[in-house]
Amino acid sequence: MSSETPTSRQLSEYLKHAKGRTRTAIRNGQVWEESLKRLRQKASLTNVTDPSLDLTSLSLEVGCGAPAPVVRCDPCSPYRTITGDCNNRRKPALGAANRALARWLPAEYEDGLSLPFGWTPGKTRNGFPLPLAREVSNKIVGYLNEEGVLDQNRSLLFMQWGQIVDHDLDFAPDTELGSSEYSKAQCDEYCIQGDNCFPIMFPPNDPKAGTQGKCMPFFRAGFVCPTPPYKSLAREQINALTSFLDASFVYSSEPSLASRLRNLSSPLGLMAVNQEVSDHGLPYLPYDSKKPSPCEFINTTARVPCFLAGKETEAQKC
Repeated sequence: MSSETPTSRQLSEYLKHAKGRTRTAIRNGQVWEESLKRLRQKASLTNVTDPSLDLTSLSLEVGCGAPAPVVRCDPCSPYRTITGDCNNRRKPALGAANRALARWLPAEYEDGLSLPFGWTPGKTRNGFPLPLAREVSNKIVGYLNEEGVLDQNRSLLFMQWGQIVDHDLDFAPDTELGSSEYSKAQCDEYCIQGDNCFPIMFPPNDPKAGTQGKCMPFFRAGFVCPTPPYKSLAREQINALTSFLDASFVYSSEPSLASRLRNLSSPLGLMAVNQEVSDHGLPYLPYDSKKPSPCEFINTTARVPCFLAGKETEAQKC
């Protein structure tokens, strides 16, 4: 991030990158999907759930089949675990971090496995062409602006509370786009679709087209390996947080980060605070030591780093 104006991709990499166990789970998922893709191509497989394909062995080869750590729940402990394990004593893994997001309806993809609808240009769905996502959002926002819709029963605080709940219950980090700067630049500078980059193209006369080029970069969320008995191999996005209202965005759901957020020099269980600045005696969050920090580009003179919290996206609110 050497530029004075970080690109959308660089900001996304900072705010939505995976850490620790989450990163390992996502990488295993990517290796699994790539392995399955190559098997389909080389072996001309049309049915990836064919009994002749040993999915259990494939899972072990790519790192997906490693046994899950045994969770021993302390029935006498009054405290929750940072990972969400044991919050439900009957089903210790229920709602824990680094599991697939729950679905009310089965996943639907263009190829039945992982490609989103709209991936293949000109391909219809149910006989109809898909509109550009940006075209749909422009029309909805334009309608609301024209109508001047006001809610007589709810204030902006209602939306704000909803955002807090959302940030507490789920976080799907981006998948990694690869190591080379060229492959990464293809996504946000050249709008080239590929791998886990799915640019949102601007329709003609879009107000953003003149200032942001031809597209808005969009990066697909990380996903987990499928689990036995492999009834479905469709991509399932990961939830890096616990599915409980437990302030994960403050305390984290990742043990290593949770330790960094604590004041370990005190026996009182206090949170770490900023040792350099405060607001009239009121503490700020500690700075994130990760460099380079995109927050430093907001004011290139002061160069204030991003703050450290249980979730990187909280830096957007500080």
